[in-house]
Amino acid sequence: MDIRVLHYFLVVAEEQNITRAAEKLLMAQPPLSRQMKQLEEELGTPLFIRGSRKLELTEEGLFLKERAEHILDLVERTRLEIDDMKQGMSGTVYIGVTQTIASTLLPKFIAGFKALYPEVHYDIWSGNSDEVIDRLEKGLLDFAIVREPYDQEQFDGTRIRKEPWCVLVHKDSPIAARKEDSVPLSMLAEEELIVPAIKSRRREIENWFLAKDMTANIFCEYAPLISSMYLVEQGVGAAILPESVSNTLAGKNLSLKRIADPEVYSYVAILTKKYRTLSKAANALLTYVKESSRTTS
Repeated sequence: MDIRVLHYFLVVAEEQNITRAAEKLLMAQPPLSRQMKQLEEELGTPLFIRGSRKLELTEEGLFLKERAEHILDLVERTRLEIDDMKQGMSGTVYIGVTQTIASTLLPKFIAGFKALYPEVHYDIWSGNSDEVIDRLEKGLLDFAIVREPYDQEQFDGTRIRKEPWCVLVHKDSPIAARKEDSVPLSMLAEEELIVPAIKSRRREIENWFLAKDMTANIFCEYAPLISSMYLVEQGVGAAILPESVSNTLAGKNLSLKRIADPEVYSYVAILTKKYRTLSKAANALLTYVKESSRTTS
């Protein structure tokens, strides 16, 4: 499969019309049509449903479109990274982080590293842990900073932070009225809970309650993080969140309490895909994050 033909395929898929795609590619229509037919023959399946006015992708065509986008992105990144290697400590580092980490840990790491290496640039992608790990697995990131758990057979990881899980409630809630800065898990069994929309995270939270012979009353899962805050601000439910959200609550009618009896913790880890060679800049930033976390923990 030719990289050039994959590029042609993506333009045709975007334009949904051979004539317009040929014009965009600055080539004649017949050669482009032949390239698409040859690609279908090579793969042994139709990629397009050819209508009178536009082309639509088959299921196989949609699959190829997603893969082709990743392949071409990796090709371009590889070219840029090789250029970076020739130029010393410069180029772009591709980082994936969860939303809370993007607003708390990561800015400190970037600021410190930028002071040492001002020529390095950054491409930061934020989502939930599952989404970030998926991009790391596909090779679209140099490394990821996420909350555990993760697949230790597929990724190398180092813990860089431990923080308590908390409950976010409206300021008029009985939980908010407590003088203590923590709340026993037993009080949360009576609350309608809002939890992260990640299967592993939901199981973790349910297990907290099961260990105490209680059942978690989960009525809502959220993504992105900000959605839960809006619900709680309207007096709807109590959200389970990491303590690092506290810096986003200024001016809101909300109260954040640590979960106690038992105390439960979230562990943040920095991950790389096993056997992947990083650029000089990415490897230096990875080392910087690990060392900085060791000295501040």
